[in-house]
Amino acid sequence: MMRKGLARLESKPRRIRDIVSYICDIAKGRDVLNVGASGGVEFYLPDNKEVWLHYRLSIVANEVVGIDIDEDSIRYAKQNGVQILCHNCESMNLGRTFDVIVMSEVIEHLDAPGKGVPTLMNHLKRNGKLLITTPNPASIGILLKTLLKGNPGVYYDHVTCFFPENLQAMCNRFGYELSQVFFFDHIDRRTKMLQFKSKIFQTFGLFLPKMSQSFLGIIEHGNN
Repeated sequence: MMRKGLARLESKPRRIRDIVSYICDIAKGRDVLNVGASGGVEFYLPDNKEVWLHYRLSIVANEVVGIDIDEDSIRYAKQNGVQILCHNCESMNLGRTFDVIVMSEVIEHLDAPGKGVPTLMNHLKRNGKLLITTPNPASIGILLKTLLKGNPGVYYDHVTCFFPENLQAMCNRFGYELSQVFFFDHIDRRTKMLQFKSKIFQTFGLFLPKMSQSFLGIIEHGNN
């Protein structure tokens, strides 16, 4: 939807508390492609796999295929008994389709998101769902960093950022449907201090969802 030249969301955003459980519910009993599967694998394996999205998907899904372009992390995962394939989602052709495709905290790393998303949609079954999570550039954490430190604290490998409206604009361009948008906050469990900060931001997001840390966009094939 477009109004006065601006992209307008076709579905009303909502707040969700446990994003991983929600994703796993959608993936239950399905054939799943997990894009960027090896991200953070050195933290998760071998001792913290129970909080690793790829592992949790493997428990509930009928089949999970993981892909990534980080050869070192893929090698590390293999050494710990997990097979992840080396493919670039901007140009790959796996020769098959999936019920669910998960791209969690990946789209902001892509050289060309406008190529990556259509490539993934070509691997999605007609009634399937592409689940994209990405940091929210309007989050309270980024706002505070900008106000207090003079910069938003962008990671070196984040080459772009997305509002939900950017996903809507992409869907409008390619004829897809952005069926749902959910705002959420991660609980970063790497240290107790990060857990504490995460919970503070999570509490703030309960009152102002659009300033949550991240959002999930669910993309489906349109009626065209």
